[in-house]
Amino acid sequence: MCLPPRPRGRAARNEALSFNGWNTWGLSDERVRYVMEDVNSDVSVLTELHGGHVGRESSRIIVSEKPEPHDSAAGVALLLSHRASRRVMASGWEGSRVVWCRLSGVFCNQFVIGTYIPHFHKVSPTQEEIWQRRWRKQATASYSSVI
Repeated sequence: MCLPPRPRGRAARNEALSFNGWNTWGLSDERVRYVMEDVNSDVSVLTELHGGHVGRESSRIIVSEKPEPHDSAAGVALLLSHRASRRVMASGWEGSRVVWCRLSGVFCNQFVIGTYIPHFHKVSPTQEEIWQRRWRKQATASYSSVI
């Protein structure tokens, strides 16, 4: 499938960003290359990385911390297009299950959160433990827009 070329310059700044998500069940060089080159999305949220994201951070890849041994499937990453990476105002993570970034926009900024929330029956960590962590306050500090 052939996509039309994206606008450049001022027109590109006003164009909406595209988003997608993928539960990768592990992260490899091949999967990173596929998302960066073939998916054609501005922001891709990758989850269940099994520690494959460790050491991959760059200007276009925002990663969570290394998973704990008892939680080895965890890991989240945001893969950004060149266009989206130029808009990053701030970014961060909380443990191995949450990553976020703030992207500048023409009229309002966009806030992107990538999470890997455990299923309902998981004992450690539980869904409630992930939601009670301090990441929401840290990520939204000094952010005046409604999320």
